[in-house]
Amino acid sequence: MRKGLILALAVICMVGISAVSFAQVSGSVHDLTTLAGVTEICAVCHSPHDSGTNRAANGPLWNHDLSSLTFTMYSSDTAGAEATPSAPGGTSRLCLGCHDGVTALEAFGGGTGSTVVTGNKKIPNLNGTNGNLQGTHPISIAYVASKTGLKSSPSTDLIGNAPIDSVLINGNVECSTCHDVHDDPVEALGAYLLRADNANSAMCLSCHIK
Repeated sequence: MRKGLILALAVICMVGISAVSFAQVSGSVHDLTTLAGVTEICAVCHSPHDSGTNRAANGPLWNHDLSSLTFTMYSSDTAGAEATPSAPGGTSRLCLGCHDGVTALEAFGGGTGSTVVTGNKKIPNLNGTNGNLQGTHPISIAYVASKTGLKSSPSTDLIGNAPIDSVLINGNVECSTCHDVHDDPVEALGAYLLRADNANSAMCLSCHIK
């Protein structure tokens, strides 16, 4: 009897968590059910049964096409000793599957479409053939807490409400480090889904010491 009650409570909790997660995306800028023919919120990015041939390797049951652009990554003599990646990795590679301004938003689950991201929702400098990310904050680069100019305690130093190290991907700074893609109502701010208000450069100063 007790085991049955515990199991029932666990199921209720999981359903509640799923409902909250859905509510965070529903109505946000990542709710693409406003597009013709798109009827499911989550399926644009995730396939619940991993129907693709290499979806698990791309991301969490990833269901959207990846960008076909060849990217030129940020590099600088002042960037420190961290190796410059040859291409975007982690969640950044997934974000660029829409924000490159080339890949159709409807290109998920084997489908096709013609709606592409434009304006300030597209990464600047990407023009359809040029994958130049040199003018954008570096991504897929290690956060080195010992480096001069960076916060030294990423387990306790915060970006908004989250410790820095909790929003790194395998220790790397990615798009989702600064942007809450699931629009957590406690964290995400404005159309850019920032994890912190950037008034007076507060967002930047979450990691950088200036």
